[in-house]
Amino acid sequence: MGAEELGAEIELIRMLDLEIGHCKQCKSCLWFTEGPGKCVIKDDGSFLYEKIMDADGFILGVPIYCWTAPGQVFVIRDRILGPRVDVAFAVEAKKSGTGMMGMGPAEPDERLFKPRVAGFIVNGGAHTTAQLALPPLHTLTFSMQAAVVDQLLVYDLTAIPGAAVLVDDALKRANKLGRNVAAALGKQYDDVEYKGDDPGTCPMCHNNLMLVGNTNTIECSVCNIFGKVRVEGDALSITWPEEELKKGRLTIEGKRLHGTEIMEVMENLKPRFEEIPAKIAKYKEYDCIVKPLTKKK
Repeated sequence: MGAEELGAEIELIRMLDLEIGHCKQCKSCLWFTEGPGKCVIKDDGSFLYEKIMDADGFILGVPIYCWTAPGQVFVIRDRILGPRVDVAFAVEAKKSGTGMMGMGPAEPDERLFKPRVAGFIVNGGAHTTAQLALPPLHTLTFSMQAAVVDQLLVYDLTAIPGAAVLVDDALKRANKLGRNVAAALGKQYDDVEYKGDDPGTCPMCHNNLMLVGNTNTIECSVCNIFGKVRVEGDALSITWPEEELKKGRLTIEGKRLHGTEIMEVMENLKPRFEEIPAKIAKYKEYDCIVKPLTKKK
């Protein structure tokens, strides 16, 4: 409602109203080669894709199931987002004329290149299971270069439907998040100012989930950037080198480097592809697959 108060046109889509199947990992992906509507899975995937592409921004609201968002969220990511909406891949596709990830001939969706913003709202019942709730949601926004304006984690709710209306502070904060997202609509990625309550440890994704080893080097689990930790008394500070910030996973350059690495790995293995049929034969013959009675033929 907060976004609407600032004049934004609103549509509400409920995941439970959608039927979106798992990606089948087809050898030749018709989504890439001919477009979303040509996918062999006939469900609501292309409907949701079109809604996201048409939108200038979106707010993703999810409950916490087992430490993180429910599986439907990541089925949607794997089916219609990820490399299918990767802006860096789209830039390379326009340059080469060979389609997304070289799978042409379909041209990249021009709507990928418009500025897009996002916000996250996550609610759960206990702080003890909330640490992994927000960071994975960035896997839904980073490839399409959507700037996350605000993030809200509420962990003092129950699983009882409608319980959120009992927590006035949470409702007010959610309204503010909506207004923050609406105010950022139309802004270019680098011009969007983060409005969350906690600036976070990482200056890019504003999350606190870091990878720490046995040295003073720290890595953001979302952005794949490395910094140096310094401890003075009870105070901890982190220095993030400029060169790391330029190639973080949320940047176009970071996504380009990711794509390059994928292609390099593939090229390194390509001379050995002819070995696959013989080497995989014994695994195909290892037939111990169990299926439900309804799936048996």
